[in-house]
Amino acid sequence: MYYRVKVLAGLMILSIAFFPMISKVQADHHSNKEWVKKSNEYTQILIDIDKKYSPEFASNQGLASYDTLIGIPTVANIFARRKEMETAVAALKATRLLFLFF
Repeated sequence: MYYRVKVLAGLMILSIAFFPMISKVQADHHSNKEWVKKSNEYTQILIDIDKKYSPEFASNQGLASYDTLIGIPTVANIFARRKEMETAVAALKATRLLFLFF
């Protein structure tokens, strides 16, 4: 019986000690939602390129609209995908540099 009281008292002390930290994490979480939204937008750019040139991957991820499409691995398509990826990455790097200055 005494052991249970000690355990409960210890848990109460720990919860009181960590409560301010939990509140701060929750506040930080709410303030970072805008950053997460922007990050998702940037990631979507690269995902869209992948879906365009590799519809099998999109279909495998559960996107039914890509089920009937197949990728055509020609040299022209490989170069086109690479050029689009390079353009997107350059744009994303430029955006990152803008954030470093502001």
